[in-house]
Amino acid sequence: MRNGRRGLAALVAVGLVATIAACSSGGGDDDTVDTSAPVTIKVQGLPVATDKANRAAFQKNVEQFEADNPNITVKATDEIYSSAAFTTQFAGGTAPTVIVVPFTEPAALIAREQVADISKEIADIGELDSLNPAALGVLKADDKLYGVPQNVYALGLVYNRELFTKAGLDPDKPPATWDEVRADAKAIKEKTGVAGFGSMTSNGTGGWQLTAQTVSSGDVIQKADGDKFTSTIDNPATRSILQWQHDLRFTDDSIGTNVLREQPDAEKAFASGQVGMIIATPSYYNRYIGQYAGKPADFGVTSMPQANDANKALIGGTAVMVTSTASAAERAAAVKWIYYEYVRPQLDTTAAANQAKANNADGIGVGVPLLPLFDDETQAKISAAIKPYVNIDLDHFAPYIDGVKKLTFVPEPSVATQQIYKSLDTVVQQVLTKPDADIDALLQKADKQAQSLIDQAG
Repeated sequence: MRNGRRGLAALVAVGLVATIAACSSGGGDDDTVDTSAPVTIKVQGLPVATDKANRAAFQKNVEQFEADNPNITVKATDEIYSSAAFTTQFAGGTAPTVIVVPFTEPAALIAREQVADISKEIADIGELDSLNPAALGVLKADDKLYGVPQNVYALGLVYNRELFTKAGLDPDKPPATWDEVRADAKAIKEKTGVAGFGSMTSNGTGGWQLTAQTVSSGDVIQKADGDKFTSTIDNPATRSILQWQHDLRFTDDSIGTNVLREQPDAEKAFASGQVGMIIATPSYYNRYIGQYAGKPADFGVTSMPQANDANKALIGGTAVMVTSTASAAERAAAVKWIYYEYVRPQLDTTAAANQAKANNADGIGVGVPLLPLFDDETQAKISAAIKPYVNIDLDHFAPYIDGVKKLTFVPEPSVATQQIYKSLDTVVQQVLTKPDADIDALLQKADKQAQSLIDQAG
């Protein structure tokens, strides 16, 4: 889903890194491009108007990029990618030149030939040989590269430190298991009257959250055997998590009555103190303070709570890709922009320091931990470069930083992911709205529906 946003991911390394060679196979319709000719590209990634600081920072970067590349005009849009809306745009050739998509999308976009092979343009830059291969896996096919990772994240649990204190809980010792989350949610509701946990159930977030909790309880909702994919939604871990949500709603009354939220709704409710805990990543912090005016002192985050000694967390991220309808000139300009906006600040120490200084001045969080995009040596240099400008309370992020080091990371399902997530929304909604919901029957039906979606996807 949409947890990834702008920021410097440089303060935590969790053992995912290695070195690869940049792809060098050619792509596109023309190997000769006049890099001085005027060209216009439309790019996604502009933060929404309510996220004022990040939006202003993005627009400053556009202005500087255009100053450095006077032949390139960048038209930025704050439209957020959705597979349904963009199907029409791809068909009509009206999609932005540069798109920003969740990691669940690249495989299908590549298979449908809706995104361009940018191997040659990336190789021409010549500075990406230290990229984390775990972040590139979903962006490659047949040794060709179709995108660049914007960020890679492992989901965690964000919690309100002030509500923890009011409920008699220790904000420096957040819950480590789902049973502890339930107990803390109940305490928050009883002591403060605020919903202890905020569930997401709409626009695919119900299925996404359920998948994340299933992984951290020791199972997955989809398995692969070679090129054969099978739905495994009807499993004990998913069943136990649905029962857990049902119990929070109808036994403990600690999840509240507003159970038809999607991610922005849950994030807004949390930032305003209406919810004590939600599933999110540390990168939500910048939306928390910039878009929703949350109090920095109240923000706490820990690694994903566990069950059944799973020691696992769902890994995700966002990727930046170029649409296949782009001309050779547009493709070259697009990759220049991608490098300038997304890669350079996380690779070049001077650029990283300048970006960190500017973000600090604009009130944007610097030092928010994500998983590393580059190898240990590169990450260490970036960490040192931005250290003078770190403006977050690292103690509030320490439970996450320490916790993710102990976890194994599991990628999101590979086939029909967003469709399956949306189909699971109904399951979660029924569990949270019907005291007599038949979880076994719901899972059996959902499993068959998911397999049908997998089969349709080929």
